[in-house]
Amino acid sequence: MNKARILIVDDEVEIRELLSRNFRMRGFNVELAGNGREALAILDEKRVDVVVSDIMMPEMDGTTLLRAIRQHYPMIRVIMMTGYVTQENALTCMRLGAQTCIFKPFVD
Repeated sequence: MNKARILIVDDEVEIRELLSRNFRMRGFNVELAGNGREALAILDEKRVDVVVSDIMMPEMDGTTLLRAIRQHYPMIRVIMMTGYVTQENALTCMRLGAQTCIFKPFVD
């Protein structure tokens, strides 16, 4: 049985590393990208089951990435995350087909 592959997309290295450690400890394969452009390059090369993406990033933001994923990879599940908690951010993500939108900072 293949382990699920998760792509974590965030411009903050600390967030990428935190999530990567967490998912790897739970047995997932993890890929990392610093922005939406890097994420799309990975999606072109590898099978990914879930994308966990920040909304606010340079070069290509998370909502633009989400639109591209929905258009080109409709079967990938997408979880959006943001430190800018607004109703507009959450509604935009849900309207574009994200599974959910979670908020930073993460707490236990």
